[in-house]
Amino acid sequence: MDRREVVPIEMKDGQSIFAELLKEERKQVKLVRLLLLVNTVLATAVIIAFVIIIPRLTAIVSNTESTLADIQSLAGQAETALAGIDEMVENANAILVENASGMNEAIDNFNKVDFDSLNEAIRNLSEAVEPLAGFAKMFQ
Repeated sequence: MDRREVVPIEMKDGQSIFAELLKEERKQVKLVRLLLLVNTVLATAVIIAFVIIIPRLTAIVSNTESTLADIQSLAGQAETALAGIDEMVENANAILVENASGMNEAIDNFNKVDFDSLNEAIRNLSEAVEPLAGFAKMFQ
């Protein structure tokens, strides 16, 4: 019940009862209008939110699908590249094994060189060529 004091109907005349009812009815109308306005604003906000959010969500989902397709394509390319790398490593290993004996032979031959004799031969050649170089300078 209302907190207001209830006055028996017999004590009031018809006009005062009608005036109070009219006053109370106006308050209720104002309250209903306020609630209607609040509900309208909320409904409008929800509709606007859906109008803005739904297209963006659709675009995000579309972009996500496109991105997933790109990722799957890249994953396939990575697998192919890895398979190619495995084959390349095997080929490089085979080449190294084939050339290892030749490299060992070249290193052994290089170690057999007598560098002291080579240096002596270079000095002798230099001494022999020096007079020829001086003779060739005279014609210049």
